[in-house]
Amino acid sequence: MPSILRSLTFPADEWRAVVIVLVGAAVLWSCNSSADNGFREQVSGSPTVVESAGVPVERVDFDGPIEGRLLTLLEKIPVPGASQYFLSLTDFKKFREIRNIETPSDEASEEELTDYLQALLGLSHDSPDPIGWLPALTGIDPRDESEAFILRPYLGFDFRDIDSTGVLSTSPLGDTRDFQIIQGPISSSRAETLLESCAECAPSEIRVHLDTEYRAWENPRWDRDIEVPPPILGRRLNNFYLLIEEGHVLLTRENDEIEAMIEALNQQRPSMADDAGLAALVDGLDAMEAAGIVITSPGISLDQLFRGNPSTESERLMEFTMRAPLLAPSSVIATGVGGDLEGPFTVIALLHEDAEAAEENATRLPDRIRQVLREDGAPWADRVQSMEVEVSGRILFARLRPPSGQFRPILHYGFRGRGRPINLLIQE
Repeated sequence: MPSILRSLTFPADEWRAVVIVLVGAAVLWSCNSSADNGFREQVSGSPTVVESAGVPVERVDFDGPIEGRLLTLLEKIPVPGASQYFLSLTDFKKFREIRNIETPSDEASEEELTDYLQALLGLSHDSPDPIGWLPALTGIDPRDESEAFILRPYLGFDFRDIDSTGVLSTSPLGDTRDFQIIQGPISSSRAETLLESCAECAPSEIRVHLDTEYRAWENPRWDRDIEVPPPILGRRLNNFYLLIEEGHVLLTRENDEIEAMIEALNQQRPSMADDAGLAALVDGLDAMEAAGIVITSPGISLDQLFRGNPSTESERLMEFTMRAPLLAPSSVIATGVGGDLEGPFTVIALLHEDAEAAEENATRLPDRIRQVLREDGAPWADRVQSMEVEVSGRILFARLRPPSGQFRPILHYGFRGRGRPINLLIQE
Protein backbone atom coordinates (compact mmCIF):
# COMPACT_ATOMS: atom_id res chain seq x y z
CA MET A 1 0.00 0.00 0.00
CA PRO A 2 1.44 3.40 -0.90
CA SER A 3 2.31 5.66 1.99
CA ILE A 4 -0.29 8.25 3.00
CA LEU A 5 2.54 10.46 4.24
CA ARG A 6 4.66 12.58 1.97
CA SER A 7 7.37 15.06 2.79
CA LEU A 8 7.07 18.56 1.39
CA THR A 9 9.89 21.03 0.88
CA PHE A 10 9.31 24.68 1.74
CA PRO A 11 11.56 27.73 1.46
CA ALA A 12 13.03 27.19 4.92
CA ASP A 13 13.83 23.59 3.97
CA GLU A 14 13.22 22.46 7.54
CA TRP A 15 9.47 22.03 7.35
CA ARG A 16 7.83 18.80 6.40
CA ALA A 17 4.21 17.77 6.36
CA VAL A 18 2.13 14.70 5.99
CA VAL A 19 -0.98 14.39 3.92
CA ILE A 20 -3.56 11.82 4.81
CA VAL A 21 -6.51 10.85 2.67
CA LEU A 22 -9.45 9.78 4.77
CA VAL A 23 -13.14 9.15 4.49
CA GLY A 24 -14.80 9.86 7.85
CA ALA A 25 -17.20 7.76 9.81
CA ALA A 26 -19.88 10.31 9.03
CA VAL A 27 -19.86 8.93 5.46
CA LEU A 28 -21.97 5.82 5.86
CA TRP A 29 -20.49 3.02 3.86
CA SER A 30 -22.64 0.43 2.05
CA CYS A 31 -22.99 -3.02 3.47
CA ASN A 32 -25.06 -5.87 1.98
CA SER A 33 -27.86 -7.16 4.19
CA SER A 34 -27.68 -10.81 5.11
CA ALA A 35 -30.52 -13.31 5.33
CA ASP A 36 -29.75 -13.74 9.05
CA ASN A 37 -31.13 -10.35 10.07
CA GLY A 38 -34.43 -10.61 8.19
CA PHE A 39 -34.06 -7.69 5.79
CA ARG A 40 -34.39 -7.69 2.01
CA GLU A 41 -31.43 -6.44 0.02
CA GLN A 42 -31.73 -2.94 -1.45
CA VAL A 43 -31.91 -2.48 -5.20
CA SER A 44 -31.02 0.54 -7.29
CA GLY A 45 -33.69 2.99 -8.41
CA SER A 46 -36.57 4.15 -6.24
CA PRO A 47 -36.36 3.29 -2.52
CA THR A 48 -37.42 -0.21 -1.55
CA VAL A 49 -39.51 -0.25 1.60
CA VAL A 50 -38.15 -2.92 3.96
CA GLU A 51 -39.96 -4.04 7.09
CA SER A 52 -37.76 -4.28 10.17
CA ALA A 53 -37.47 -7.08 12.66
CA GLY A 54 -37.80 -6.49 16.40
CA VAL A 55 -34.96 -4.88 18.36
CA PRO A 56 -34.68 -6.05 21.97
CA VAL A 57 -34.40 -3.23 24.54
CA GLU A 58 -32.93 -3.54 28.03
CA ARG A 59 -33.20 -0.96 30.83
CA VAL A 60 -29.76 -0.61 32.44
CA ASP A 61 -27.64 1.66 34.61
CA PHE A 62 -24.58 2.97 32.78
CA ASP A 63 -22.31 3.04 35.81
CA GLY A 64 -18.89 2.84 34.16
CA PRO A 65 -15.97 4.95 35.39
CA ILE A 66 -16.09 8.59 34.37
CA GLU A 67 -12.73 9.69 32.99
CA GLY A 68 -13.77 13.33 32.75
CA ARG A 69 -11.77 14.10 29.61
CA LEU A 70 -14.87 15.19 27.73
CA LEU A 71 -16.19 17.34 30.57
CA THR A 72 -12.86 19.18 30.90
CA LEU A 73 -13.32 20.31 27.30
CA LEU A 74 -16.64 21.96 28.23
CA GLU A 75 -14.92 23.86 31.05
CA LYS A 76 -12.89 25.78 28.48
CA ILE A 77 -15.79 26.76 26.19
CA PRO A 78 -17.85 29.83 27.13
CA VAL A 79 -21.63 29.54 26.99
CA PRO A 80 -22.49 30.44 23.38
CA GLY A 81 -24.57 33.53 22.76
CA ALA A 82 -26.40 31.81 19.90
CA SER A 83 -29.45 29.63 20.58
CA GLN A 84 -28.27 27.08 18.01
CA TYR A 85 -24.91 25.33 18.14
CA PHE A 86 -22.95 22.31 16.95
CA LEU A 87 -20.40 20.79 19.36
CA SER A 88 -17.93 18.02 18.51
CA LEU A 89 -16.00 16.25 21.31
CA THR A 90 -13.39 13.57 20.53
CA ASP A 91 -11.50 11.39 23.01
CA PHE A 92 -8.44 10.19 21.12
CA LYS A 93 -7.08 8.43 24.18
CA LYS A 94 -10.22 6.30 24.21
CA PHE A 95 -9.89 5.60 20.48
CA ARG A 96 -6.32 4.43 21.05
CA GLU A 97 -7.56 2.11 23.81
CA ILE A 98 -10.37 0.74 21.63
CA ARG A 99 -8.01 0.08 18.73
CA ASN A 100 -5.14 -1.06 20.99
CA ILE A 101 -2.58 1.15 19.29
CA GLU A 102 0.43 2.94 20.72
CA THR A 103 1.43 6.53 20.15
CA PRO A 104 4.50 6.83 17.88
CA SER A 105 7.70 8.02 19.51
CA ASP A 106 9.66 11.17 18.68
CA GLU A 107 11.94 9.04 16.50
CA ALA A 108 9.09 7.38 14.59
CA SER A 109 9.72 6.73 10.92
CA GLU A 110 7.41 7.86 8.14
CA GLU A 111 6.13 4.29 7.84
CA GLU A 112 5.34 4.16 11.57
CA LEU A 113 3.46 7.48 11.36
CA THR A 114 1.53 6.17 8.36
CA ASP A 115 0.58 3.02 10.26
CA TYR A 116 -0.48 5.07 13.28
CA LEU A 117 -2.77 7.34 11.29
CA GLN A 118 -4.31 4.44 9.41
CA ALA A 119 -4.88 2.54 12.65
CA LEU A 120 -6.40 5.57 14.39
CA LEU A 121 -8.51 6.91 11.55
CA GLY A 122 -9.04 4.10 9.05
CA LEU A 123 -12.57 2.95 8.34
CA SER A 124 -13.67 -0.37 9.79
CA HIS A 125 -16.87 -2.36 10.11
CA ASP A 126 -15.89 -3.69 13.51
CA SER A 127 -14.46 -0.60 15.23
CA PRO A 128 -15.61 3.02 15.63
CA ASP A 129 -13.80 5.87 13.91
CA PRO A 130 -13.36 9.52 14.92
CA ILE A 131 -16.30 11.69 13.86
CA GLY A 132 -17.17 15.36 13.72
CA TRP A 133 -14.79 18.29 13.45
CA LEU A 134 -11.28 18.58 14.83
CA PRO A 135 -9.25 21.71 15.63
CA ALA A 136 -7.13 23.13 12.83
CA LEU A 137 -3.82 22.61 14.63
CA THR A 138 -4.38 18.86 14.91
CA GLY A 139 -4.06 18.82 11.12
CA ILE A 140 -6.53 15.91 11.07
CA ASP A 141 -10.01 16.04 9.59
CA PRO A 142 -11.62 12.60 9.24
CA ARG A 143 -14.66 13.88 7.32
CA ASP A 144 -12.89 14.24 4.03
CA GLU A 145 -9.60 14.35 2.20
CA SER A 146 -7.45 16.25 4.64
CA GLU A 147 -3.99 17.23 5.78
CA ALA A 148 -2.03 16.20 8.86
CA PHE A 149 1.04 18.29 9.54
CA ILE A 150 4.03 17.45 11.68
CA LEU A 151 3.95 20.51 13.92
CA ARG A 152 6.47 19.45 16.54
CA PRO A 153 9.25 21.64 15.05
CA TYR A 154 6.98 24.68 15.47
CA LEU A 155 4.69 24.05 18.46
CA GLY A 156 6.22 21.05 20.19
CA PHE A 157 3.18 18.86 19.56
CA ASP A 158 1.23 17.33 16.69
CA PHE A 159 -1.36 14.61 16.05
CA ARG A 160 0.67 12.11 18.10
CA ASP A 161 0.22 14.14 21.28
CA ILE A 162 -3.55 14.66 21.22
CA ASP A 163 -5.66 13.09 23.97
CA SER A 164 -8.95 14.93 23.38
CA THR A 165 -10.38 17.74 21.27
CA GLY A 166 -13.42 20.00 21.20
CA VAL A 167 -14.89 22.23 18.50
CA LEU A 168 -17.91 24.51 18.91
CA SER A 169 -19.71 26.10 15.97
CA THR A 170 -22.42 28.72 16.49
CA SER A 171 -23.12 29.16 12.78
CA PRO A 172 -26.72 28.31 11.75
CA LEU A 173 -25.22 25.68 9.42
CA GLY A 174 -22.59 24.45 11.85
CA ASP A 175 -19.93 25.19 9.24
CA THR A 176 -17.48 27.26 11.29
CA ARG A 177 -15.01 26.30 14.01
CA ASP A 178 -15.51 29.23 16.39
CA PHE A 179 -13.94 27.69 19.52
CA GLN A 180 -11.28 24.98 19.24
CA ILE A 181 -9.52 23.01 21.98
CA ILE A 182 -6.73 20.44 22.04
CA GLN A 183 -5.77 18.57 25.24
CA GLY A 184 -2.75 16.37 25.78
CA PRO A 185 0.87 16.37 27.01
CA ILE A 186 1.50 19.90 25.70
CA SER A 187 4.27 22.14 27.05
CA SER A 188 3.58 25.86 26.85
CA SER A 189 7.23 26.79 27.51
CA ARG A 190 8.44 24.53 24.71
CA ALA A 191 5.82 25.91 22.32
CA GLU A 192 6.75 29.52 23.10
CA THR A 193 10.46 28.82 22.66
CA LEU A 194 9.86 27.19 19.28
CA LEU A 195 7.57 29.96 18.06
CA GLU A 196 10.04 32.64 19.09
CA SER A 197 12.85 30.93 17.18
CA CYS A 198 10.78 30.10 14.08
CA ALA A 199 12.20 32.22 11.26
CA GLU A 200 9.73 31.00 8.65
CA CYS A 201 6.59 31.43 10.78
CA ALA A 202 4.29 34.34 10.07
CA PRO A 203 4.76 37.12 12.65
CA SER A 204 2.30 37.23 15.54
CA GLU A 205 1.44 39.78 18.19
CA ILE A 206 1.48 38.90 21.88
CA ARG A 207 -1.59 40.20 23.70
CA VAL A 208 -2.71 40.02 27.32
CA HIS A 209 -6.15 39.46 28.82
CA LEU A 210 -6.73 38.82 32.54
CA ASP A 211 -2.95 38.51 32.98
CA THR A 212 -2.93 35.71 30.38
CA GLU A 213 -0.74 36.04 27.29
CA TYR A 214 -1.97 34.80 23.92
CA ARG A 215 -0.84 35.21 20.30
CA ALA A 216 -2.73 36.97 17.51
CA TRP A 217 -2.21 36.44 13.77
CA GLU A 218 -4.12 39.09 11.85
CA ASN A 219 -4.33 40.41 8.28
CA PRO A 220 -4.90 37.08 6.49
CA ARG A 221 -2.55 36.31 3.64
CA TRP A 222 -2.02 33.60 1.05
CA ASP A 223 1.57 32.71 0.24
CA ARG A 224 1.44 30.82 -3.06
CA ASP A 225 5.06 29.72 -2.68
CA ILE A 226 4.07 27.49 0.23
CA GLU A 227 2.07 24.47 -0.86
CA VAL A 228 0.13 23.33 2.22
CA PRO A 229 1.51 24.85 5.44
CA PRO A 230 -0.46 25.37 8.65
CA PRO A 231 -1.66 28.89 9.48
CA ILE A 232 1.40 29.78 11.55
CA LEU A 233 3.52 29.65 8.39
CA GLY A 234 1.47 32.24 6.59
CA ARG A 235 -1.10 30.59 4.33
CA ARG A 236 -4.50 31.37 5.84
CA LEU A 237 -7.86 32.88 4.98
CA ASN A 238 -8.81 34.14 8.44
CA ASN A 239 -7.33 35.87 11.45
CA PHE A 240 -6.70 33.49 14.31
CA TYR A 241 -5.81 33.69 17.98
CA LEU A 242 -3.90 31.09 19.96
CA LEU A 243 -3.42 30.35 23.66
CA ILE A 244 -1.05 27.54 24.67
CA GLU A 245 -0.94 26.52 28.33
CA GLU A 246 0.25 23.40 30.06
CA GLY A 247 -1.88 20.52 28.83
CA HIS A 248 -4.12 22.41 26.40
CA VAL A 249 -4.33 24.67 23.36
CA LEU A 250 -7.17 27.12 22.60
CA LEU A 251 -7.73 28.53 19.12
CA THR A 252 -10.35 30.97 17.79
CA ARG A 253 -10.97 33.09 14.69
CA GLU A 254 -12.01 36.24 16.56
CA ASN A 255 -10.18 38.19 19.27
CA ASP A 256 -13.26 38.48 21.48
CA GLU A 257 -13.72 34.70 21.28
CA ILE A 258 -10.24 33.89 22.65
CA GLU A 259 -10.79 36.45 25.40
CA ALA A 260 -14.12 34.79 26.22
CA MET A 261 -12.31 31.44 26.54
CA ILE A 262 -9.74 33.01 28.84
CA GLU A 263 -12.56 34.42 30.96
CA ALA A 264 -14.18 30.97 31.17
CA LEU A 265 -10.83 29.44 32.20
CA ASN A 266 -10.53 32.05 34.94
CA GLN A 267 -14.16 31.56 36.01
CA GLN A 268 -14.97 35.13 35.02
CA ARG A 269 -17.85 33.98 32.81
CA PRO A 270 -19.95 30.80 32.65
CA SER A 271 -18.60 27.87 30.65
CA MET A 272 -20.65 25.14 28.99
CA ALA A 273 -19.72 22.91 31.95
CA ASP A 274 -21.76 25.23 34.18
CA ASP A 275 -24.91 24.05 32.39
CA ALA A 276 -25.84 21.25 34.79
CA GLY A 277 -27.96 19.38 32.24
CA LEU A 278 -25.31 19.46 29.52
CA ALA A 279 -22.55 18.52 31.97
CA ALA A 280 -24.59 15.52 33.16
CA LEU A 281 -25.21 14.48 29.55
CA VAL A 282 -21.49 14.58 28.71
CA ASP A 283 -20.52 12.80 31.93
CA GLY A 284 -23.10 10.11 31.20
CA LEU A 285 -21.72 9.56 27.70
CA ASP A 286 -18.24 9.32 29.22
CA ALA A 287 -19.49 6.62 31.59
CA MET A 288 -20.96 4.79 28.58
CA GLU A 289 -17.43 4.72 27.09
CA ALA A 290 -18.24 7.04 24.21
CA ALA A 291 -15.14 8.08 22.29
CA GLY A 292 -16.53 10.65 19.88
CA ILE A 293 -19.79 12.60 20.08
CA VAL A 294 -21.54 15.39 18.22
CA ILE A 295 -24.01 17.52 20.18
CA THR A 296 -26.59 19.74 18.51
CA SER A 297 -29.06 22.19 19.98
CA PRO A 298 -31.97 22.69 19.70
CA GLY A 299 -33.88 19.58 18.63
CA ILE A 300 -35.32 19.29 15.12
CA SER A 301 -39.02 19.46 14.28
CA LEU A 302 -40.98 17.90 11.43
CA ASP A 303 -41.30 21.25 9.65
CA GLN A 304 -37.52 21.70 9.70
CA LEU A 305 -36.97 18.21 8.30
CA PHE A 306 -38.99 18.99 5.18
CA ARG A 307 -37.84 22.56 4.67
CA GLY A 308 -36.88 23.06 1.02
CA ASN A 309 -37.72 19.51 -0.10
CA PRO A 310 -39.71 18.79 -3.29
CA SER A 311 -43.27 17.75 -2.55
CA THR A 312 -42.93 14.23 -3.98
CA GLU A 313 -39.84 13.59 -1.91
CA SER A 314 -41.53 15.06 1.16
CA GLU A 315 -44.52 12.78 0.79
CA ARG A 316 -42.36 9.66 0.69
CA LEU A 317 -40.15 10.80 3.58
CA MET A 318 -43.22 11.82 5.58
CA GLU A 319 -44.60 8.30 5.26
CA PHE A 320 -41.25 6.80 6.32
CA THR A 321 -40.93 9.25 9.24
CA MET A 322 -44.43 8.91 10.65
CA ARG A 323 -44.46 5.14 11.00
CA ALA A 324 -44.01 5.66 14.75
CA PRO A 325 -44.85 8.56 17.10
CA LEU A 326 -42.38 11.45 16.99
CA LEU A 327 -40.06 11.93 19.95
CA ALA A 328 -41.10 14.15 22.82
CA PRO A 329 -39.31 17.52 22.62
CA SER A 330 -35.67 17.71 23.75
CA SER A 331 -33.36 20.72 23.91
CA VAL A 332 -30.11 18.87 23.16
CA ILE A 333 -29.37 15.86 20.94
CA ALA A 334 -26.09 13.93 21.19
CA THR A 335 -25.02 11.03 19.00
CA GLY A 336 -21.67 9.33 18.76
CA VAL A 337 -19.57 6.20 18.78
CA GLY A 338 -17.79 4.14 21.39
CA GLY A 339 -16.48 0.68 22.12
CA ASP A 340 -15.94 -1.84 24.88
CA LEU A 341 -15.06 -5.52 25.22
CA GLU A 342 -18.28 -6.46 23.41
CA GLY A 343 -17.42 -4.33 20.39
CA PRO A 344 -18.39 -1.00 18.83
CA PHE A 345 -21.67 0.82 19.37
CA THR A 346 -23.64 3.98 18.70
CA VAL A 347 -24.61 6.25 21.60
CA ILE A 348 -27.60 8.58 21.71
CA ALA A 349 -28.46 11.02 24.50
CA LEU A 350 -31.40 13.43 24.70
CA LEU A 351 -31.69 16.27 27.23
CA HIS A 352 -35.30 17.20 28.05
CA GLU A 353 -37.13 19.86 30.02
CA ASP A 354 -38.35 17.30 32.56
CA ALA A 355 -38.02 13.66 33.58
CA GLU A 356 -41.47 12.79 32.22
CA ALA A 357 -40.38 13.60 28.66
CA ALA A 358 -37.21 11.53 29.12
CA GLU A 359 -39.28 8.54 30.28
CA GLU A 360 -41.66 8.97 27.34
CA ASN A 361 -38.75 8.87 24.89
CA ALA A 362 -37.39 5.74 26.56
CA THR A 363 -40.35 4.06 24.86
CA ARG A 364 -40.64 6.19 21.73
CA LEU A 365 -36.99 5.95 20.65
CA PRO A 366 -36.97 2.11 20.52
CA ASP A 367 -40.30 2.20 18.68
CA ARG A 368 -38.92 4.61 16.10
CA ILE A 369 -35.80 2.48 15.61
CA ARG A 370 -38.01 -0.56 15.00
CA GLN A 371 -40.48 1.09 12.63
CA VAL A 372 -39.10 4.22 10.95
CA LEU A 373 -37.41 3.96 7.54
CA ARG A 374 -34.48 5.95 6.26
CA GLU A 375 -34.74 8.07 3.12
CA ASP A 376 -33.61 5.10 1.01
CA GLY A 377 -36.51 3.01 2.30
CA ALA A 378 -34.33 0.79 4.50
CA PRO A 379 -35.14 0.42 8.21
CA TRP A 380 -33.04 2.06 10.88
CA ALA A 381 -33.36 -1.26 12.69
CA ASP A 382 -30.97 -2.96 10.27
CA ARG A 383 -28.17 -1.12 12.06
CA VAL A 384 -29.21 -2.24 15.53
CA GLN A 385 -28.94 -5.74 16.98
CA SER A 386 -29.85 -4.73 20.53
CA MET A 387 -30.40 -1.59 22.56
CA GLU A 388 -29.77 -0.52 26.16
CA VAL A 389 -31.48 2.54 27.63
CA GLU A 390 -31.26 4.49 30.87
CA VAL A 391 -33.23 7.48 32.10
CA SER A 392 -31.29 9.68 34.49
CA GLY A 393 -33.36 12.65 35.56
CA ARG A 394 -34.07 14.72 32.43
CA ILE A 395 -31.70 12.70 30.21
CA LEU A 396 -32.30 9.61 28.11
CA PHE A 397 -29.18 7.60 27.31
CA ALA A 398 -29.16 4.81 24.74
CA ARG A 399 -26.46 2.44 23.53
CA LEU A 400 -27.13 0.68 20.21
CA ARG A 401 -25.13 -2.42 19.40
CA PRO A 402 -24.85 -3.43 15.73
CA PRO A 403 -25.13 -6.82 14.04
CA SER A 404 -21.76 -8.57 14.11
CA GLY A 405 -19.34 -7.06 11.58
CA GLN A 406 -21.89 -4.49 10.35
CA PHE A 407 -21.16 -1.39 12.42
CA ARG A 408 -22.68 1.68 10.76
CA PRO A 409 -23.15 4.46 13.31
CA ILE A 410 -26.36 6.48 13.52
CA LEU A 411 -25.15 10.08 13.59
CA HIS A 412 -27.18 13.28 13.76
CA TYR A 413 -25.55 16.49 12.52
CA GLY A 414 -28.58 18.79 12.43
CA PHE A 415 -28.22 21.18 9.51
CA ARG A 416 -24.43 21.12 9.57
CA GLY A 417 -22.88 21.67 6.17
CA ARG A 418 -26.29 22.38 4.60
CA GLY A 419 -27.27 18.80 5.23
CA ARG A 420 -30.53 17.50 6.61
CA PRO A 421 -31.16 15.95 10.02
CA ILE A 422 -31.93 12.25 10.19
CA ASN A 423 -35.66 11.50 10.42
CA LEU A 424 -35.16 9.00 13.26
CA LEU A 425 -34.73 11.73 15.89
CA ILE A 426 -37.39 14.18 14.72
CA GLN A 427 -39.48 15.49 17.60
CA GLU A 428 -42.91 16.97 18.14
